[in-house]
Amino acid sequence: MFNCLSGFLTPTSGDVLFGGASITHLAPHQITALGMARTFQTSRVFKRMTVMEHLLVGRIFISGPASGRR
Repeated sequence: MFNCLSGFLTPTSGDVLFGGASITHLAPHQITALGMARTFQTSRVFKRMTVMEHLLVGRIFISGPASGRR
């Protein structure tokens, strides 16, 4: 089910809806652009980083680096 929601697999029947619209045939990067993302069970990619720092790294991939922010 998670593979179909995230676009890694296409269901053999039916539709996958997100916000009332079909995302059944969208590529994973297109689904991510809509605001849905999948994470895999890698608990600590960067062992010396906090949970918050891990979340902020993921945010960079969605919104880009925070230029000019402190």
